[in-house]
Order: sequence, then C-alpha cells, then structure tokens
Amino acid sequence: MKYTTKILLTAVVALCGMIFSQVPASAADSTLKTVQDRGYLNCIIGNSFVGFYTVDKSGKWSGMDIDMCRSVAAAVFGDKDKAKFNSVQWAQSFTSIKSGAGDMLSKGMTWTLSRDTSQGLDFLDTYFYDGQGFMVRKDSGIKSALELKGATVCVLTGTSSELNLTDFNRT
Repeated sequence: MKYTTKILLTAVVALCGMIFSQVPASAADSTLKTVQDRGYLNCIIGNSFVGFYTVDKSGKWSGMDIDMCRSVAAAVFGDKDKAKFNSVQWAQSFTSIKSGAGDMLSKGMTWTLSRDTSQGLDFLDTYFYDGQGFMVRKDSGIKSALELKGATVCVLTGTSSELNLTDFNRT
C-alpha cells in the first residue's frame, strides 16, 4: 500500500472514531440538569436478584446495583441517600428509561450489539462479568451440556440466555 494511501486511510479511521464516539453533550447535560433540579436520582432496578438488588422487610434496598446507584447519587449530590429505586419487570427496563420513569438503569443486563444500537441509550463500562451454564439434577448422570441433546431446557424468552442457548444448539 502506498504511503499516501496509508496516511489517508489512517486519517479517515481517526476522524470516524472521533465523530462516532461522541455522546451529544446536550442530552447528557439535560439529563443531569433534570436530576439536579428534581433533587434525587431515580434508578430503575429489577424486583429481586440476591447480591445485586434486594429489599428487606423494612423496605431498605441493598446489593451491588443498589450501591452503584448510590455512588452516582453521591457523585451528583454529595449524598448517597439521594438515590430512589423504582423496581420494574425485565420487559419494562428500556421503556422505563426512555419514558423518563427513571434516570439510570442499574440491573443485570448483557451488553449486546443489538441492545447497544437499537435502544437509543448509552451503556457505560461493564462492572460485572458472569457466565452461564446448565443446571441438572445430580442423579441425572449428565456430566456435560453436550449430553442434553433432545432434552427440554427452560430459559426466559427475549434474554441473552435464550440467544446463547440458540447459538449453543447450532454447534
């Protein structure tokens, strides 16, 4: 490849990176101003996922995703208790944010290309990595997922787990 072609290609790639990596400041500024004017951060969370978001008998929330919301509230207001929690079903997660029912979504969610490009929302850095597996009765004798051919498998529809299961079955 000629030197000038390499330079031109490098410049085009760099320019595209700068253009497409920018979040519109006005949208981010507008959301922050709305939150500050309201006086609290409204976090969308799930109903219960031990270790991530659970509520005790007195109504106090705890867990990693709860701590994440409280951390953002502390950064914005200097007070972690300025975080409020709105529990929604999985299917309402994105619509809750888009409708303004919440300011941030803090719940276990796989970051996929389709979610990143189709929802009109911004994913932040990944802060928890997990894995997936199959659970079978101990007395089934099954030692590998490869032995599940023809078995009935339960999975939540519309989740990345369903997509992963579909991919697994293709192999």
